[in-house]
Amino acid sequence: MNFGRTKVVLLAAIFALAVSAPAFADSVLYSQSFDQTGNANASQNDTSQNGYGNFATTYDYWNISPGGLYSVNEVQFTGEYFNGNPGTITGWTVNVYFDGGGKPGTLQHTAHISGNGNETFLGTYGGFQTYTYDIKSLGFQELSGIPYWLSVVPDLPFPPQWGWSTSAQGGNKAYQDYFDQHGPLGTNQAFTLIGTPEPGTLVMLGTGVLGLAGAIRRKLS
Repeated sequence: MNFGRTKVVLLAAIFALAVSAPAFADSVLYSQSFDQTGNANASQNDTSQNGYGNFATTYDYWNISPGGLYSVNEVQFTGEYFNGNPGTITGWTVNVYFDGGGKPGTLQHTAHISGNGNETFLGTYGGFQTYTYDIKSLGFQELSGIPYWLSVVPDLPFPPQWGWSTSAQGGNKAYQDYFDQHGPLGTNQAFTLIGTPEPGTLVMLGTGVLGLAGAIRRKLS
């Protein structure tokens, strides 16, 4: 058996996978579905003359199983209005943080997107008008097997308030900053991360394949 030729063929295949990775279709990387209870946690940047500013931020935790690098290109989530009639969202801040010992730590990525985040009416749950949101073109590169935190904050004049809807899935690790109060919520938030594996992931996978080929050669020599 010609193992030198086998390695060349494997390297060629790995290179082809790596250069074609950006063309892969996005898929769901992680998801916590909406629990339909009408429960939500406040998250909002008040743009009115009240001057409250970013008085509430809700965060939730995620950790994708090991497998290399991946790119989060899109985040979908569910939210609702309370303490007033539905308002007009003019922008979103989407942040990703490293874990800081069971709470959001150092900021890793931030993006501000103008518009209402493709706000779409979902229905009324628990007496609250609830909407879905879909923010695209993020391009956040992450490493699997490492815990991260996500926050989504709308630019919305108060009143009303906006809240990130809860989920029955996850580790009940959501966290919130609310004025001068900071602490865990004991809930999960409804969101889905969509993206693609990065070329580096495929290269690492291919390196493992070459290692296996080498192991076979040593056993057969």
